[in-house]
Amino acid sequence: MAVFSDHEGTFDEGHLELLRVLASEASIAIENARLFNEERTKARHLSLLNTISRNAIATLNPDEMLAKITDQLETGLTYDHIGIGVLDYATREIVIQAEAGKRRGTLGHRIPLGAGLIGHVARNGHMAVYRSASPTDSAWLPLLPDTIAAIALPVFYADQLHGILYVESSTPAEFSEEEVLLMRTLADLIAGALHNALSFQKAQEQAITDGLTGVKTHRFFMEALSAEWKRSTRAGRAFALVLMDLDRFKFVNDFYGHLEGDLVLTRVGQILESNCRRSDVVARYGGDEFVILMPETNMEHARQLASKLRGWVAADPLLREKNISASFGIACYPLHGSSPQELIQVADASMYLSKHQGGNAVSTADHFDPNEAKKWKRDVLEAYLGVTLKRLFSTGPEAFEEIYQRLRQFTESLAATEMNDSKTAAASAQGPQALPQAVLDTVTSLAFAIDAKDHYTQGHSQKVSAYAALIAEGLGMNDAEVEEIRLGAVLHDIGKVGIPENILNKSGPLNPEEWETMKSHVKFGAKILDPLTPLARIREMVLHHHEF
Repeated sequence: MAVFSDHEGTFDEGHLELLRVLASEASIAIENARLFNEERTKARHLSLLNTISRNAIATLNPDEMLAKITDQLETGLTYDHIGIGVLDYATREIVIQAEAGKRRGTLGHRIPLGAGLIGHVARNGHMAVYRSASPTDSAWLPLLPDTIAAIALPVFYADQLHGILYVESSTPAEFSEEEVLLMRTLADLIAGALHNALSFQKAQEQAITDGLTGVKTHRFFMEALSAEWKRSTRAGRAFALVLMDLDRFKFVNDFYGHLEGDLVLTRVGQILESNCRRSDVVARYGGDEFVILMPETNMEHARQLASKLRGWVAADPLLREKNISASFGIACYPLHGSSPQELIQVADASMYLSKHQGGNAVSTADHFDPNEAKKWKRDVLEAYLGVTLKRLFSTGPEAFEEIYQRLRQFTESLAATEMNDSKTAAASAQGPQALPQAVLDTVTSLAFAIDAKDHYTQGHSQKVSAYAALIAEGLGMNDAEVEEIRLGAVLHDIGKVGIPENILNKSGPLNPEEWETMKSHVKFGAKILDPLTPLARIREMVLHHHEF
């Protein structure tokens, strides 16, 4: 405090004492004002931290959380650009995920580790503070032009870098100790919140991602299909399903081992993911089956993709070495179904047609005239049974159930198609000749295949059928009756498909429990023939051909 006068001797001791008192009071007032301002700044900072903490725990979506934090920082800080970058562990880059302030335009930018101010801080893990521009400093390279001052801090959680918090200013900035402390506290707060959000996101992703192939899970696909169905029915837009099954995959597992089989599945997943659109849902449908849900896609575009994928799978060096190809089936809404389940069934049936043709093919339901529904269903039935037979490398309850369900499903479908056909009732009483030849051939081949699996009675069914036909002819039966007897003899042991292989091929005597299991083959055989109503009398032969 100073007082001036133009005349000498103006001030006496009393004046000086008064000035001392005034100076003391002024200093107290100034100090109080300074302390008040500090406390107000601290209160503002605490309020800012409190608000950001609430926002950080209000959502576990990383992008949404970071956007809220930067918006809140904009209201609490005076800098004209604030941003948060997140480390992309795959590419080793910092990706700007959120920004706020008067100067924007960096969202989505990628900064390699070591490049510029942010990359430099990310690499060395230390805070950098520039209160004014430092063009001679190799690390000085802010994101925005005209930046004069900047501060960048690494966001660490448990010594693991998650990202970068930074601010930039187009004017020199003081960056006081309180502000630096605030930025450190903010970085720690963001680190914990970002860690929790990323951990939750990773857990969510793992829950919907197949751990082996990297594509989505069956459950996620079914939910996505249901959602797409609702959207498409409301909007009247098309979508497609592409179902894919690997050819000869079981041989890879059996011959090379399951580790090699896993490599095959992983490679197929990579091919599908890298060649489908971001909007498509690629999922593992089960085992060696994959499915692609293609929103807003018609049949022609789905066929084009399936054809390309077929070629890429067949040409891949790893898959070609294992003789792996793929069979595809396509269904499209609204052409092929009035429900998601019907679309899946049509795509599945089309895929089986591809496999029945030898694999490495693409099939669709529209290959067939809609007026030829019977032909379509019979072709599909032949394909299902033929492929099932080819897969019959073992016997047991699972093999039995698959064959039975295929027969039941498609004979019911055939019956529904022919319900209004006046010839159907008469045909059902005509015996085996009423069935499509493909069905008879497949069932007969199945019986011979099972016969060959039983080393003890190998060739038994062929011999029994020959003897039975000779006896029937000797009894004077007509040709139709002789053929029915012959077919009954061929099929009499078809139920052995339901007997576990360890019992069927046991080298020693069967124990009482195993013998009871073996006896049940007559019931299995009768049940397999249940769906084939023209074989009703043969079913009775199969059921009662033993004395027990």
